[in-house]
Amino acid sequence: MNTNTFKTLPIAQVHPSANNYRKTMDKKALKELAESIKTKGILQPILVRPLADGGYEIVAGHRRHQAALTAKLEEIPVMVRDLTDQEALEVQVIENCQREDPNPMEEAWGFKALLELGSHTTETLAAKLDRSPGYVLSRLKLLDIPEAAQKKIASGDIPLGHALLLTRLKHPSEQKEFLKDMTSGDGLTLSAAQSKLKQYYSLRLEDAVFGLDDCAKCSYRSSNQAALFPDLKKTDECTDRGCFFAKTRDHYIAILKEREEQGFKVITEPEAINRLRSWENHKVQRITPGRNTGDRGTEVPKRYKSECMKCADSHVFYMAIEEHYGGRKQVVFGEACLNIKCFNKMQKGDNTPATEQDSTTPTSSLENARIKARECRDRFLRSAIPAKVEASVALQKRFILYRLLEDNGFRRGKGKELSEIFGLRVDPSLNNYPSKEKVYNLITKVSEAILDEVLARAVKTLIRDAETEVMLNMTPEAGIDMAVDFVIDEDFVKTKTKADLVE
Repeated sequence: MNTNTFKTLPIAQVHPSANNYRKTMDKKALKELAESIKTKGILQPILVRPLADGGYEIVAGHRRHQAALTAKLEEIPVMVRDLTDQEALEVQVIENCQREDPNPMEEAWGFKALLELGSHTTETLAAKLDRSPGYVLSRLKLLDIPEAAQKKIASGDIPLGHALLLTRLKHPSEQKEFLKDMTSGDGLTLSAAQSKLKQYYSLRLEDAVFGLDDCAKCSYRSSNQAALFPDLKKTDECTDRGCFFAKTRDHYIAILKEREEQGFKVITEPEAINRLRSWENHKVQRITPGRNTGDRGTEVPKRYKSECMKCADSHVFYMAIEEHYGGRKQVVFGEACLNIKCFNKMQKGDNTPATEQDSTTPTSSLENARIKARECRDRFLRSAIPAKVEASVALQKRFILYRLLEDNGFRRGKGKELSEIFGLRVDPSLNNYPSKEKVYNLITKVSEAILDEVLARAVKTLIRDAETEVMLNMTPEAGIDMAVDFVIDEDFVKTKTKADLVE
């Protein structure tokens, strides 16, 4: 049984613990404590344990010891207790947890050190600390995020709620990207950060084309994270985009292999697929019988199973890997009919097969008439509208705003940002790939008086994702001298040796 002995020791005999995991101290608060100690002394003895060399190691009270040194005290009151390494660490962890506002990273480091001694599980440690297992797990998860983020959490630059959102992502690259999103400019509120995570970094498992057996116990399936995030209990999302992509790709590769063995033509060359998928290609009808193939067009022939899946002459399958927002990869898979005449006959219910491929004749006289009428309308618009826009400052601003949004992919499920730019209530339909007409309809609702304000908000949102080459060209007018102001960041330094940096 450990007994306590109270003493007053020369401060030179008292040494900080080599295993102390507390790495942060508020300098201002430490200075205030030192001033208090000068006038009132140390009111609560620090806890120490004896060392073999006759000195004493601090177990709890490093901050009071540091303040006493600052106050230039020669002696310090202590409580001496014989403790093993594990007992000392337990005291440190418990004492830190009982502070009014414990530093989450220091808790994480302490919990890890205690678990590594092997005498505790997450559950027994939680009981020892009078905390829930979820509390202990949430702190330990902080150790999985990039070191730069850990430092920001320890210094208080990143709130705990935001930090825990980072732990839901698996890949360091996405964690860094999300951290940048949360801290750039004025930063994001917790609610906005949660929305950003859901919209850009999570994938709905109900949209998966592959089987979910391997996902049942995955820690990056949101429903399996309910111990840390109770609000995710009823959700079913994946935050491991790399795994989701790989499973999707492998699923479609298996289908292509099977179809090729059945005699169907398989296309994987990007240029050929681009021609096949072009809206201007009236010789081909895209077919997408499944969901979420990443392709456009969802028309399925009425006799798809009975006719198309037996037609290896004109029925083709294709797959490509495309890069989307932020360099993320997406699988594009689809089917197409090269015999447009046969396809249209089937759609009309004509049972007579069209064996010859028609590549020049329009799909029908009615369709041809519609095409000609549309071309006529477009010629009129191109001749009439430019002059009207040139004469109207408001129309010019609306057109610039539209192109800003269109060029930055704001028709690709970015309803949240659209609503924020326009200062509107979030319209759920905007997240479902709104049409060009819907985007421009938003612009028409903006009164002429606040067009400049909305344009400024759009630029503020879009500049974060602008090409860095464009940003580089902006530096002179922005008052940034790259030869003077440029700063090498930590990520770059980590990739270089000292000799590289000197060179």
